[in-house]
Amino acid sequence: PDFIKLQEENITAKSNFSFLEKEFLRQKELSEQNAGTGKTFQKTESEYNSGKAKLNSLESQLKILSVNLTELSKGNISS
Repeated sequence: PDFIKLQEENITAKSNFSFLEKEFLRQKELSEQNAGTGKTFQKTESEYNSGKAKLNSLESQLKILSVNLTELSKGNISS
């Protein structure tokens, strides 16, 4: 069960990271144009970095367990 849950967490983290990355890029562009607030950009950047670290951690754990990340990204969970 933990093995399957780890894969599920990775799929969820990857999906969340995709959103965080897009939001980070939007806020960064607004910040560079002085159109957004610095606080919003800082919060978004923090969430982006946390999401990236979590995703990297999960992927490293799954690599140690010899999980095919390409197949997992397609939604194919190994038992």
